Amino acid sequence: MKLNLSKTRELVIRERTTLPPPEPIVTNERVSYLKRLGMTFQDSPTNWDKHFDDLMERAVKRAPLKKALDVAVDLAL
Repeated sequence: MKLNLSKTRELVIRERTTLPPPEPIVTNERVSYLKRLGMTFQDSPTNWDKHFDDLMERAVKRAPLKKALDVAVDLAL
């Protein structure tokens, strides 16, 4: 199996600490958040702000669709 380095990202998850973060892997880009399978992971395990913002953004985008479907169902009845 070959690793596709152009799509590889590095996310360091760590609690509050005075120790410096580990050195980045030279071939990987270090990111502060990563989204996989609908979950947004951040570098701090206790910070869920980005995940909730993404959920709310998706809900707001779907709200007009739900309203249109509700109207269509009401008209059909």
